Amino acid sequence: MANDPIKVGFVGCGGISPLYTSIYAGLADLANVVAVADLEESLAETRSRALTQSYVAEAARARMMALDARDRQTADKHAKRAEAAEAAAALKIRKYRSHEDLLEDDEVEAVVILTAPPVRGEPTIAAAETGRHVFIQGPMARSVEEADAMVEAVTRAGIIFH
Repeated sequence: MANDPIKVGFVGCGGISPLYTSIYAGLADLANVVAVADLEESLAETRSRALTQSYVAEAARARMMALDARDRQTADKHAKRAEAAEAAAALKIRKYRSHEDLLEDDEVEAVVILTAPPVRGEPTIAAAETGRHVFIQGPMARSVEEADAMVEAVTRAGIIFH
């Protein structure tokens, strides 16, 4: 459906990923994290649990805001956000040991690259080659040549890249 949330995969579950956990919890009506990947299995497990708990917390916050709303329209808006967060919390977030494994997951529509800058090129190019939209946090690449290769891959694939 056109209004279904985008299904997102996180590549890299350390460093900056807690910030993105909070951000995506507040975007449950627009995007749901359905998969995470990290070479360190425990980081992927921790990020998966944190995402689920963040969706639960966001649902509770939105329910509270619906109860405190001064008018029906605002209450309905918050109730819909709560429903979206509850639906996201009910998803089983799949955990992978590599970006290659995550990219085999047909449900993932977009990838958020949260790895260290020196290792962003390969997963970006691989995601583009599979037709996934890509978002990168922070510095794009470790060199101009690598950045050019990434831009070439996403241009060739015709995906959205930020």
